[in-house]
Amino acid sequence: MDKHLGKITLTQRGRRYALGHGADFYGIWDIATSYPRLVERFPLHADGWFRARRRFEELENAPEQGPVALRAQRRPSAHAMTCAGIVLAGVVLGIVGLFPHYIGGLSLASQGDQLLPHLFYLSGWVVAAAFFLVGGRVARVGALFGSALSAMTFGFFLGDLGEVLAGNGAVAGTGLYLGLIGWLVCAVGCVLALFGLREAGALGGPVNRLGLAIGGTLLALGTAITFAPSWDRYVLFAAATGRSEVLTEGNAFSNPRVVIAGDVVVMVLIVALVYLALAWRPRLLGAGLFVGALLPIVAEVFSALVQDSSPPPLNTFGITPAQAAQAQLHITAGFTLWFYLYCAFLGLLMVYGALVAGYAVAKEIA
Repeated sequence: MDKHLGKITLTQRGRRYALGHGADFYGIWDIATSYPRLVERFPLHADGWFRARRRFEELENAPEQGPVALRAQRRPSAHAMTCAGIVLAGVVLGIVGLFPHYIGGLSLASQGDQLLPHLFYLSGWVVAAAFFLVGGRVARVGALFGSALSAMTFGFFLGDLGEVLAGNGAVAGTGLYLGLIGWLVCAVGCVLALFGLREAGALGGPVNRLGLAIGGTLLALGTAITFAPSWDRYVLFAAATGRSEVLTEGNAFSNPRVVIAGDVVVMVLIVALVYLALAWRPRLLGAGLFVGALLPIVAEVFSALVQDSSPPPLNTFGITPAQAAQAQLHITAGFTLWFYLYCAFLGLLMVYGALVAGYAVAKEIA
């Protein structure tokens, strides 16, 4: 006979576990406790039921685990170690790529605003590889985190490559090629980890209900929209004449087409990955997807802050040193309203995601 526990229905009971379903998922519960505890969940469709049934049989047929078996279970699997090794190899390539010429004869290491985002990316992949080696739920979080990070950074690397392909005199250096290869290797390692866990039926997945995903998706849309306009604002003041002029730079749609394509990819992925993360069940795994998606776009804020610390060269504005001296020209760097709106949307999105993750943790503890 089915046993109903609120919105939970247990349809098959074993020695230690029970198989059943909730409102929007199939699940396996540990029934050895005073109240059934959810162990794993699966999407509410035919494939999800097949995976849930197979996993239930695996758990029921597993031998009793003593202290020795538990210690062995904590060791990372060969697949996890392989994926971690691939990702770390990509990180090494990325680190080496920071020092040779990247674009236009300059290395990433010599440009603080360009270096900082890449350090964010590389640090994120190192964290993902470490999560693979921990195993269990942490490895699942790491797979989703690393895959989202790899997807989001694709748009940024595409934009960098577009500067070279646009044919405006920008020349690719060894650093760009090493960076692209490093990104590809890291992405492959994360996707392999993702599919390895997917085969084990342990990753869960998005659900059809919008629920809490609606608010976060609207904030992500605002973040994507404010990513495109000009962020940099320069005030040119000629002391000799008392006149001033305000110029803005950085509009995504004023770039060559290939660079625009990279920016559009980033904007689309901001919305798509945030929605996917907030719709993911279990929510704790969705949190890994969420953080991986946000890490590169948070890095853009720090990159802009570093870049703003010093005004660009005068030739950026078509002004020679002689003209600047004659006009007693002073340049003040700052940000446009679009940058502050981007920070506001991104900040609200991060708070929203933290609240959703906090709710998931509290619900699981309860």
